[in-house]
Amino acid sequence: MGDMSRIKIDLNGRRHLLDVGSNTTLLDLLRDTIHLYGSKECCGVGECGACTVLVDGRTANSCLMLAVEADGAEVTTIEGLGAGSLNALQQAFLKYGAVQCGFCIPGMLMAAQALLNQDQHPNEEKIREALSGNLCRCGGYNRIVAAVRSVAKASGSGKCTGADASQNFGFGRLLAEIAPHRPGQNMQASVGADVPRLGGIERVTGSQQFLADIPLPGMLYVKLVTLDAARARIIGIDLSEARRVPGVIAIIPPTTCRNRFRVSARSTRTGQSSLSARPNTTASPWLQ
Repeated sequence: MGDMSRIKIDLNGRRHLLDVGSNTTLLDLLRDTIHLYGSKECCGVGECGACTVLVDGRTANSCLMLAVEADGAEVTTIEGLGAGSLNALQQAFLKYGAVQCGFCIPGMLMAAQALLNQDQHPNEEKIREALSGNLCRCGGYNRIVAAVRSVAKASGSGKCTGADASQNFGFGRLLAEIAPHRPGQNMQASVGADVPRLGGIERVTGSQQFLADIPLPGMLYVKLVTLDAARARIIGIDLSEARRVPGVIAIIPPTTCRNRFRVSARSTRTGQSSLSARPNTTASPWLQ
């Protein structure tokens, strides 16, 4: 955990006074301490943009920024974007079907909002440049860019308009007053009509849960440690220091992983090779 420091941050309009470790990232603080799961952890090295938040109005990769660096700052996450209702940008993502699976959407929205806060009428080139640090594995870039352009052409501000889950987004009326149905579900869908994606509201508000967003009491976490060299021969690994770190329950060295399975190669009828693995009953125990 490292040395502890007390910080204060304004998070989504609310002041927080927190004790954090010197090596705790802002993303870990948001997810593990404050339990805001809208910002996603994916690459962990600042490449994918899924963890994007606004710090004093500027985009930041929260997986790379230390929590102590946010001391005294104003931090906005996807949970604070609409301030209780969908803002113009979130509405546009729904209207243009830009939500897809939803994993990258919180980061996309924060990056787009930062752009609109600085430039109310950006052209497509500026929009694509602003979103270049955010990866969408569904490949929905064109719809995302179209959604941001629609807001830029309309007002550019992206400020809250008082919209809610029952508002018409151009795909037919949403009858949210019917209790048994999920908010955002279109009850008048017909063949050939555009309908909003079911679960789209959860995606643009960051409230959709993925597996990593469901904490369990006493849950253990696995950390993959890789070598910081492109090509090298590992002569030996000293695990003694790692075992003394508070909270470490077990260490699984690479020799254990390699010996856990017997891997064999064979040729198929098409001439292609394939690999198969079966448990190695003589392997050493996983937990060291």
